[in-house]
Amino acid sequence: MFKRAVTAIGLALALSAPAYALNEPLPVSNVKVDTALEGVNAPDVLGIYPKINEDLTAAIWERMENPMSGSADGYDIDVRVTNMMLDDAPMGPDGQFNTLEGIVAYTKPLEAAPVHSVPVTIRATSGAVPPGVIAIAPSEGDFYAAMIGAFAKTVEDQMVNLRPLKAGEEYQK
Repeated sequence: MFKRAVTAIGLALALSAPAYALNEPLPVSNVKVDTALEGVNAPDVLGIYPKINEDLTAAIWERMENPMSGSADGYDIDVRVTNMMLDDAPMGPDGQFNTLEGIVAYTKPLEAAPVHSVPVTIRATSGAVPPGVIAIAPSEGDFYAAMIGAFAKTVEDQMVNLRPLKAGEEYQK
């Protein structure tokens, strides 16, 4: 019994560690989102989701604890949405998708090259519900908001791989 409790506590602490890894919020000066989809005509996507870049930018800014918009003292976050798919195939004709992919790059102030870059994949899946449970599919707008929100959360979560720089300190790759 004691061993199970210790294992459960250890697992809970291990899974929660990234949320507490930063002692202080990192400053963010700029968030830029661009949609450049492979195999899908970007004007088609922007016709169906005309505000995807703005929506994702706003969702990321909402998660930043130390926004310094327009300042040269914070990190720049560059997001490139590279794919929107429906079940591993191109996006549906009416804009249906269940996978949102992109690349996020974090650039230190006054640097040209990113200090951290990571691919991001958000996939919505369905599954069986237990007997007696009623499953309600989200509306298209709620689904879109959930996918954008999950992508923004991943952008925030990846900031634990950056660390605050002290005055005059150089980033060590």
